[in-house]
Amino acid sequence: MTDLRPATYQRLRIVTALVIAAVVLSGSILVTIYARTGGFRRGISYEEGAILDVSPSMEGGISVVGDNVQIFVESNSQEHTTVRLDTAGFREDTRASPHTVGLRVDSSVGGATNQITVTVPTGGTLVLTLVGEARMLLDRVQLHVLRLTGASAALEMDVSIPGSIVDSVTLDGIAGDFRGVRLGNLNFSEFIIGSVAGNYDLDLSGALERHGDVVVRSALGDGVIRVPSKPGAEIRIGSVLGRVTATGLSSSGTRSFFNTAASLGAEHQLFVDINSTIGKIQLLEVQ
Repeated sequence: MTDLRPATYQRLRIVTALVIAAVVLSGSILVTIYARTGGFRRGISYEEGAILDVSPSMEGGISVVGDNVQIFVESNSQEHTTVRLDTAGFREDTRASPHTVGLRVDSSVGGATNQITVTVPTGGTLVLTLVGEARMLLDRVQLHVLRLTGASAALEMDVSIPGSIVDSVTLDGIAGDFRGVRLGNLNFSEFIIGSVAGNYDLDLSGALERHGDVVVRSALGDGVIRVPSKPGAEIRIGSVLGRVTATGLSSSGTRSFFNTAASLGAEHQLFVDINSTIGKIQLLEVQ
């Protein structure tokens, strides 16, 4: 039986994490090269204001290739999801799955920002794949599931406007920096990040009115976790190779941290689990 001393074990963990990160990054590079290089059929060029239907049979949802993409997400009582192209410069992405609405930014036509509006039926599901830098803005959406199957570059999710209800949010993998603004306004039941290979900033403030679980399964990069002073919140950190600092939170001394409401005895309503990470983590209590 092999005897793994603590130092050896820690080195093995570091090497394993770096290998995993390299695989994620190399996969992202290959996807990006495949999506952006020439030699493919150009596809239909869409006019500004065009509206595309996403039928229920399109399990792959929507994929968008290109940088400086801004995606507005809203919901209403319509029967199926639609995509409105708010700016010129989008083409059909002929490389997308047959069950996916594929869009590609035509850099020769697109402007500084390429905007689309996605309207999802109330209580429906939205599945997105993003290849390139993107910003998502969610405006009082009411969804059952919001799933990002992959992001190959930096991503910002802005939920500054309160009034949303999203039962389940899953970001399968982010190969770049991630910033979430006022994520508590999603009023989620669960918010899961499979992996992030970049720095991350999770602002969990907002109008969270029910029990919400946040899980970051794997992260390679420095992170900031912002929790509100109320309702009661607990942050639990598992395996971490890096320094953890906490400002405005109390600690039980077992890698568990509590906001003001929780430390005063309030019922814990927001739970944050950081499973495994390499990098510094800064925990902050915000208003």
